[in-house]
Amino acid sequence: MSKALYARLFSWIVNRINTLLQPDKRICSADDGMNVGILDIFGFENFGRNSFEQLCINIANEQIQYYFNQHVFALEQVEYQNEGIDATPVMYEDNRPLLDMFLQKPLGLLALLDEESRFPQATDQTLVDKFEDNLRCKYFWRPKGVELCFGILHYAGKVLYDASGVLEKNRDTLPADVVVVLRTSENKLLQQLFSIPLTKTGNLAQTRARITAASRSLPPHFSAGRAKVDTLEVIRHPEETTNMKRQTMASYFRYSLMDLLSKMVVGQPHFVRCIKPNDDREALKFSRESVLAQLRSTGILETVSIRRQGYSHRILFEEFVKRYYYLAFKAHETPVASKESCVAILEKSRLDHWVLGKTKVFLKYYHVEQLNLLLREVIGRVVVLQAYAKGWLGARRYRRVREKREKGAIAIQSAWRGYDARRKFKKISNRRSESAVPIQAEHLSGQSTDLQPAVAGDTKESAHVQDCSELGDHTVLRGSIDRKVIPQTEFNNGHEDTSSNPPAITEKNCFRKWSCTEAANTSPKMSAAQNVE
Repeated sequence: MSKALYARLFSWIVNRINTLLQPDKRICSADDGMNVGILDIFGFENFGRNSFEQLCINIANEQIQYYFNQHVFALEQVEYQNEGIDATPVMYEDNRPLLDMFLQKPLGLLALLDEESRFPQATDQTLVDKFEDNLRCKYFWRPKGVELCFGILHYAGKVLYDASGVLEKNRDTLPADVVVVLRTSENKLLQQLFSIPLTKTGNLAQTRARITAASRSLPPHFSAGRAKVDTLEVIRHPEETTNMKRQTMASYFRYSLMDLLSKMVVGQPHFVRCIKPNDDREALKFSRESVLAQLRSTGILETVSIRRQGYSHRILFEEFVKRYYYLAFKAHETPVASKESCVAILEKSRLDHWVLGKTKVFLKYYHVEQLNLLLREVIGRVVVLQAYAKGWLGARRYRRVREKREKGAIAIQSAWRGYDARRKFKKISNRRSESAVPIQAEHLSGQSTDLQPAVAGDTKESAHVQDCSELGDHTVLRGSIDRKVIPQTEFNNGHEDTSSNPPAITEKNCFRKWSCTEAANTSPKMSAAQNVE
């Protein structure tokens, strides 16, 4: 029960992950080929005791090796013939007869195992006897002196299997009462896990549907009054099996293998071979014998042989010209995807031992690396030229921008200096105009005083002192005026005009008025006494 629960839970987790990772159907569908599958499988196993598990793993490896042989060896030979290339055929070991011994019906090993599992009185001894009676080929043998053992000659080597408990492992069915208890559990996840039907591969189905638990295997008295279980939402697969009682581990394994092979055929496979350096799982330890055995068992040596003898790279004319036309043509040219263009590229590259078919270029394993190196050199030179050209263009663009900025800065500085000079000149002009008005007014007032009749003696002196005291305020206002000589006359048509303008004020007159003001401010008592006299 724990094993069945673990297997169904694992399958449920995988289905949930696939559902979450599934792209939007409005963008693409599952049939568009936008899928990536990763198959991680054990290599051939040959332990001290090999049982039913090792037999299934080794059969899966045989099937994958057969697909590898067909993809690498057989299909390549067929392609040589279709393209009209005279290539030496590579001899390799075909394991198709061994797969037929395992998978064919009704006398295959797995079919005989299922047949013997249906008999209640069957035992492991009768199973081995049946294998010996029906599997009469060079790949099967039964060792003498050992009752419950049989041997298989895999393409990787001989493996001896122990038949003890194989029938029980193949049946591996839960009792009906246990299934009913799990389907009526209070745990919703358990109800779902054991109500979802299994596919032919032994996994939980993936297409959503609604079924009733009563339609599965629940007795009427269990299903009565359990509406929650009846409305359980489950997943139905298009290949859902109806009679699950006849399903065995061998049948699940056979259908899984068929499903795996069908997916690999329609895809573009990439093979990654993993080699263990030693069997002790120790670092920095290399076992020569173990590595050599793995290389032989995985077909690496045969793969290396066909790669050396054959043409591992087969490229269409159009793709070849599109990829490598830089090697023989100029960048602005568009060569025609023809055999002549391919020949020009290959001769320019100075390659040898290449062959042209009807539609493809056949190259050795080292040709593509050499072409890629040449293409990288050409592209590198192009990149250097582009770098220099871009640098020159960038420098010229920078100089232009810098000159434009300098001219703009000069224009801004010139405009500002002109504006600042005009502002200062205007300020000075306003100050001069404002200063000339009081000076002219004072001069006019002084001229009117000089026109009055002269007074003799002390009266004249007193009046002069009084005049100076009265003009004291005006002289104080002129304290900030620059004491320079003011032009005395203005010329009108080249002649002096003294009738309309007031007489000019000289520095001597200004100094006289300043002296009067200082005398008036410092000696007021003296001025008053003089006036009394």
